Amino acid sequence: MAPVSKIQGAYTPMSAVDSPATQTVTYPPLDTLKEIAPDVWIVDGPAIRFGIPCFRIAFPTRMTIIRTAGRQLFIHSPTRLTPALKVALAQVGTPSWLIGPNRMHTRWLQDWSSAYPDALAYVAPSDGRGMSDPPITHRLPLNGITAYGWEPHIATLPIAGSYFTEIVFFHRVSRTLILADLIENFESDRLDSPMARILTQLGGVRHPDGQMPRDMRLSFARHRSELRLAVETMIRWDPERVIISHGRWYCRDGAAELRRAFRWLIGRQ
Repeated sequence: MAPVSKIQGAYTPMSAVDSPATQTVTYPPLDTLKEIAPDVWIVDGPAIRFGIPCFRIAFPTRMTIIRTAGRQLFIHSPTRLTPALKVALAQVGTPSWLIGPNRMHTRWLQDWSSAYPDALAYVAPSDGRGMSDPPITHRLPLNGITAYGWEPHIATLPIAGSYFTEIVFFHRVSRTLILADLIENFESDRLDSPMARILTQLGGVRHPDGQMPRDMRLSFARHRSELRLAVETMIRWDPERVIISHGRWYCRDGAAELRRAFRWLIGRQ
């Protein structure tokens, strides 16, 4: 039986981590479709190690999949593609759009593009500094300007800082907001080292008060007004749930969680 399950609620190159010592970091079962709303699934992937040398920590990964008209699948931040996951995907639809929502979320994008050559791969813009563009075949622009095939079902919102751009998505019918790194929310019992505990605390990304990482906020120092407008747009969408790529996601009260996580920017409301 293909791995499909239903659940209730609940910067340098990256490398996958599969050692037993890091298994507590992730959210098993891994590489498995988990239905969180009609036509919406998440897939929890393996841990990755990320950060500058000597300060790398293990991050859990998460992909979001949305089914639109004609069984077309919108794949956000693809995680590891396994044979069993391919079988499970075939049961629910066909990957049509592969999304790299920011320059750091392309680790497995080429694998998916090779496996599904008819799918269109979109990657958020890069500033050309620091991290090179991923070698994705047939990469298309993801800038919020182009007319996208998913737009009748999913809103697209680009959020650009000085050195970092993330594209945010909102599935209208299910009221599901999809973020990558704009909020991170690491649970203490899923951190595998004292260094991880120190860095997540200093970074302001520890559950139950996960927020935008403090180092990322610096890239928006000259774009605070644009970031504030984007956050206010997300709040007006009134999401029920907020899916994030790293850490515990928010299964309810999504708008309230946004107000909490961005209170440093918009004040308490």
